[in-house]
Amino acid sequence: MEYNFDFIINPKKIVKLSIMCLGFQFNRETLKVMGYPERVNIGLDYTNKALCIRPATADKNIKQYLLWKPKDHRFGKINCGGIVNEIARLIDTTFGIRVKQFKAVYDEKSRELIVDLTKELKCK
Repeated sequence: MEYNFDFIINPKKIVKLSIMCLGFQFNRETLKVMGYPERVNIGLDYTNKALCIRPATADKNIKQYLLWKPKDHRFGKINCGGIVNEIARLIDTTFGIRVKQFKAVYDEKSRELIVDLTKELKCK
């Protein structure tokens, strides 16, 4: 078997979502792959304990969340404490001031950021 190892791994280039008590925070790389949307829709898969964030649709029945970001797009934030509370209940955890990070995968075809809420990134 042949391997092709990458020894220059930049943690800032990892697509991830940070969750804290008041909402979500996105790193620069995650915003980049998502195409810097202004507004997003947030969905939960209760069976698979997963989260989906996608650019907002025109459907008035689906709540839109403003994705705030500074002009240089270093990071982005969504204020969605109610969704965070629902996630906490779903995965039986609490979110406080400390951030919990989750690995995310971006599906270019569907334009969806998928987050497995059972796989928290452990940071030291």
